[in-house]
Amino acid sequence: MKEQAEFIDVNFDPTPFTFEDVAGFTRLWDAPAELRQSMGVYLWTIEQPGGYLVNYVGMAAAQYGLEGRIWSEYKDWESGGCVELLDLEKFKTGQRVRLDEVPPDYARIQFETLRNLDLAP
Repeated sequence: MKEQAEFIDVNFDPTPFTFEDVAGFTRLWDAPAELRQSMGVYLWTIEQPGGYLVNYVGMAAAQYGLEGRIWSEYKDWESGGCVELLDLEKFKTGQRVRLDEVPPDYARIQFETLRNLDLAP
């Protein structure tokens, strides 16, 4: 039986991506096609003093690639079907507080708040 490693090295693309236009970032849709269409791991993060706070870790399969996975995730969030509704103002301060209902325009607010999309193809 093959022994499994306890750790793996993951190398993220050095470019911070975003879903929409944000100064200093590259929109995912403007990234090279081979990156957008690759499978891999991604993180949605908020920048904090001294680092980043991770909100969500996701994985994209080869069938749809990162671009397809992020787009389907957006559509889920837009319809209120996201995995976990968070109070984003509190999350910015490091507090993870769940919400019971989807606030109006939550998908747009979430994508504006979680600007950093870090990719590890």
